[in-house]
Amino acid sequence: MIWTRRNHADGILQLVAIALLSYLPTNALAAPRDTNEIRVALTSDIRSSLPGVNRVSFTDDVLIHVVEPLVAHRDDLTVAPLAAEHVEVSDDLTQYRFTLREGLRFHNGDLATAADVVYVWERILDPDTGFQCLPFFDGTTGAAVESVLAEDERTVLISLDAPSAVFLEQLAYVQCPIAVLHRDSWDADGNWVQPIGTGPYRFVEWKTGRYVLLQRFADYVPSDGPASGLVGHKVAHVEYLRFLVIPDVMATVAALVSGQIDVVPLLAPVNALELRRNRRVVAMDHEGLSRRTMLIQTDDPLLSDRRIRLAMAHALDLEQFADVASLGLARHNPSTIPRSDAMHTDVHDESWPYDPDLAKHLLADAGYDGEEIVLMTSRSEQALFDLAMIAEAMWAKVGLNVRVQVLDFGTLLTRYFAGEFQVVSFEFSPRLTAIMNMHTLIGDKQVSPPRWDDPRAHALLQQASATPDTAIRQARLDDIHRLMLAETPTINVYNAPIIDAVSIKLDGYRPWAGANPRLWNVRKGE
Repeated sequence: MIWTRRNHADGILQLVAIALLSYLPTNALAAPRDTNEIRVALTSDIRSSLPGVNRVSFTDDVLIHVVEPLVAHRDDLTVAPLAAEHVEVSDDLTQYRFTLREGLRFHNGDLATAADVVYVWERILDPDTGFQCLPFFDGTTGAAVESVLAEDERTVLISLDAPSAVFLEQLAYVQCPIAVLHRDSWDADGNWVQPIGTGPYRFVEWKTGRYVLLQRFADYVPSDGPASGLVGHKVAHVEYLRFLVIPDVMATVAALVSGQIDVVPLLAPVNALELRRNRRVVAMDHEGLSRRTMLIQTDDPLLSDRRIRLAMAHALDLEQFADVASLGLARHNPSTIPRSDAMHTDVHDESWPYDPDLAKHLLADAGYDGEEIVLMTSRSEQALFDLAMIAEAMWAKVGLNVRVQVLDFGTLLTRYFAGEFQVVSFEFSPRLTAIMNMHTLIGDKQVSPPRWDDPRAHALLQQASATPDTAIRQARLDDIHRLMLAETPTINVYNAPIIDAVSIKLDGYRPWAGANPRLWNVRKGE
């Protein structure tokens, strides 16, 4: 769906735009406004330029233009070669052979080889690297990588210690790409410097809290086949991509209206509705995969009581909750798996019925006596703040003493990763497969403190991950959903609609289910 202006711009919005320009960082105003640079607004800074380490979704938005893993997702969420041009899988699902793309070249001019892939794997599999998805590859969740061998200049053989039907999906995980990187991305002491990748843009400069600047890589050789998702034919039409950190949402909207920036990814519905009348902006929406949820720390002394967690779920009118929070653009989805995924069956539409009386009964049975529950959120992400305020109001009606704690987004993430919360209004960035979505829910708390650590859920997820039989995988995923409803480690509310607002000067921009702004194959006019 595309929203465009049909009438003159709203006068009030224009006045707000002019007034808020003063809040933009000076680097945004100083940057040249021409057809050789596309500027993208980020509401928060990246946390690292090392793929899959200390990342947030903004990191992914930048790095998909710079680095390339062996495989990635198409628009339809299937997996296809990217840095590789061919993939061969053994019948027993334990050996994966990758042939690198011919002409694959690093940003420093060197040809990428199989030996470079081996080098990166050795670093990623070192626990000291802090790779967030290491459990996918060290045997913690599913099969372990036994060896990574360079068979010749362009061929890499990866062997697993057990069959895995989801190994390629794990490799394609946009949040944790095991990218093909030049060894000079690290210094002589093994410290990370910056990515020297193989993508259509090279990493030039990161000014913390201000911007990240990328430049077109002139020697990039695109993949064959049509552009789809993160794979296929990519052409860098503009010389520079500048990702600007603008935390204030209204300042971001003002900058877009004034022409200071060109792309605002994942705009809140309320802001998108305001822009419908503006002739200089096009707002595009797409069914989303990111999950907005109320995440509960099951190790908390109070909330370890399952009855209190169930009461919190039954106290929420989740259909109304989702409708109000998304301004009518999304439906309640109780499942960890988005509705657009084929693995989302009718079972995953089963939810906690709205029943305030049952909630009160459960609280009384648990001996709840008005103890304070802290709900963390952030104004930096308006949707998370809205979720918290709606939930707090509904919970108060059944006698839950909830205090909303507003943090800056960086602090909220730090507390989340450490598991230092009771309840947090949170959004999981898009995972493009059902198994990957389940891994955001289930995990070992010793490794990932926010996760739900239940041996029954672990066993079911392992079975779903190991089998190539779709029917068996579906049955195990259905079982996980039923167990999640019974235990309530999280209360899923809805999948956020993807609303990207772009300047009318851009041609070729399209949103997609993965939600990252894709700026290859995009031109900028006068």
